[in-house]
Amino acid sequence: MLGDELSGSGSEGTCEEEELPKDPLADSDDSYSQSSNEENVNDVYATFHNFSDQSFDESSSSFDSADDEPPLKKWKRTELKKSEKSYEWKKISEVPQKYTRIKSQDLPPSADIPNISTEPSEIFTRYFTDSFVSLIVKLTNLRAEKCSLELNLTECELKAFIGILIIMGFHRLPGISYYWKANANFGVPRVSSVMTVSRFLKILRFLSFNDSSRTPNKGLAKTDEFYNIRLLVDHLNEKFSDVMEPSKWLNINKSTVRPKILKTRHDCSYERKFSVTALCCAKTGYLFKLSLQNPKNSADEPEKNDDIVRDLLSVVKTEGCTVVFGQEYTNFPLVEELYSRNIFVCAELRRKCDPNVPSKFREGDIRCGDFVQSGDFSITAWRDTHVKKALILSTMHDPSEKKSSFKRKVNDLADYPGPVVDFYDNHKEGVKLFDIQRLRYNTFWKSRKCSTRFFYYILDATIVNSYILYKKSSEKIKKEDSKDLLSVVQFRSNLADGLIAGFVGRRRTAPNPQNMKGMSKKKNSSRTTSVRNSVRMTDVGSHMPTKTTCRRCAFCSTRGSAKRTTIMCTSCQVGLCLPCFAPFHELPQE
Repeated sequence: MLGDELSGSGSEGTCEEEELPKDPLADSDDSYSQSSNEENVNDVYATFHNFSDQSFDESSSSFDSADDEPPLKKWKRTELKKSEKSYEWKKISEVPQKYTRIKSQDLPPSADIPNISTEPSEIFTRYFTDSFVSLIVKLTNLRAEKCSLELNLTECELKAFIGILIIMGFHRLPGISYYWKANANFGVPRVSSVMTVSRFLKILRFLSFNDSSRTPNKGLAKTDEFYNIRLLVDHLNEKFSDVMEPSKWLNINKSTVRPKILKTRHDCSYERKFSVTALCCAKTGYLFKLSLQNPKNSADEPEKNDDIVRDLLSVVKTEGCTVVFGQEYTNFPLVEELYSRNIFVCAELRRKCDPNVPSKFREGDIRCGDFVQSGDFSITAWRDTHVKKALILSTMHDPSEKKSSFKRKVNDLADYPGPVVDFYDNHKEGVKLFDIQRLRYNTFWKSRKCSTRFFYYILDATIVNSYILYKKSSEKIKKEDSKDLLSVVQFRSNLADGLIAGFVGRRRTAPNPQNMKGMSKKKNSSRTTSVRNSVRMTDVGSHMPTKTTCRRCAFCSTRGSAKRTTIMCTSCQVGLCLPCFAPFHELPQE
């Protein structure tokens, strides 16, 4: 319920770190293949939760000891810093004074909903503004010019491109090219009528979010390895928090971009993930801000995690907000800093790593419901089916308050620290709720480029925020009938229609006027051919075309304009142009 604590092997201090490629932003061509099925969100969170806890046995590795591979780097469990503030932990409960005082005042609203329309495309354009779309078009055309190609992308075409991606999300096929297949089982006329497959893939190939005409600064590439998409991330982070102010209940946790599977020369595969730490509303899953990290450089380092939390909470301007996060972000100096900003915390502690925890609680000699308190800071012990010994740090709860629940093991009611545990359980799933909504009808396709995979992620995140804002706006204008509210797939469908907005990029070739002239003359002509109707119209399936010498077409040739062809009918024994073959055997003579 509260997350697994560090494993026994991890506590001993021996654990191996995965080796990942040095350049996660290698700029290479896209590869399009079959889209993987929608990931199980629980598996995603389990992968990240066990990242710092996982231990690898050298004896079970598939690498041969005689190989020239360098040994994997080892890292030890990092001990957290001791706080400068001294805590006098006592088993005497007190009501948190600061939280009670601010709670009695006017707390910030759950979310400040702007007055906007409920049209999906208009809500979406509050994030992807016209000026931002124009900038992406300019950068994409610059990248194509750098490759000596003329793309000539326009704003309307880019919006139609995004609309096609949204349609592909809820109309999933094995690959991108299948949407343009002539086979009726695969082809989607709605997609193929907007633009050709070659044009779609060309836009996807050159889609860019940084100025590729300039040589990137080596110092910038070292300090910010995600500079290729920094413009996209910064713009949407600003819009996410501007359109809707941060709510009263917040959650910080790790989200994930789809992992990329790589194979080494030893036929051993491993996953390379680009992790995203997100600040979401604990009630709705609305994304307010995100921060990007590379797992290779984001090991168990408390200082980096503290900087991530500070950066995410920089969008919180009002007092009295509460934030819930996991044990990887819990640090007493950080909680003290947030407490001074009137931001209250309810988070899980690392029992064996934090020197600020009382020795009795660190050694594990505790029972469910035990607590200690120092001022407004309280530590509560809790035990559940999957978590034997968990500690919850809170700056807003009275740890002595209890609730009763039915225990099947003893077939009776049992007390537990209700307010602390219930609050943590009910508000720790904000990012997970966001991921669940993002993975439904997602636009993700496999790609070699990191920037393209991040674009899919952020596009889905923008659609999730747009849908949440749509529901909030509908509630504000008192749409009480649930039938009037659009479902997720209906919202995405209407959004795709609004972005495409009648755009047609296919260039259809006009019919040849001479052919039309000849066909019209032949249709109105009463001239008869040398082949009788009984021959032309009987057993048409046996009339097969075959090669012959150059002959005059018996259907479209006239006295003024003779048409020659090298195809003749085996049954009628007359020359026929290929377009004239079917009409010749279908139209009776007058």
